[in-house]
Amino acid sequence: MTHQGALPPIDENVTLADRSWFASHPRTLFRARTGNGGVWLIRRQPQGHDPDAYLRTVSPIGPPSDSNGELAAVWQPTAYPLLPPEQAQKAARKAPKESG
Repeated sequence: MTHQGALPPIDENVTLADRSWFASHPRTLFRARTGNGGVWLIRRQPQGHDPDAYLRTVSPIGPPSDSNGELAAVWQPTAYPLLPPEQAQKAARKAPKESG
């Protein structure tokens, strides 16, 4: 998802930690954490009755805060760097900030 090439590998323990963190924060859809390769931005994508999907990208800079709205604004252009800035901003505004 980054324009630098492939993402660094994701350790299974980190995947489990992300899943556990989101389980402890069920209304939260975005998370930032430092790890292998930089600042990871994670978007939890609910899948209805199926398990949630976790969309990850690495940011070259840290997020301005850990609020869902601000993380959504950083996640979108980082995950889709070829998207024109105005489209990325529009998509970030439309992204849900909390679930349910």
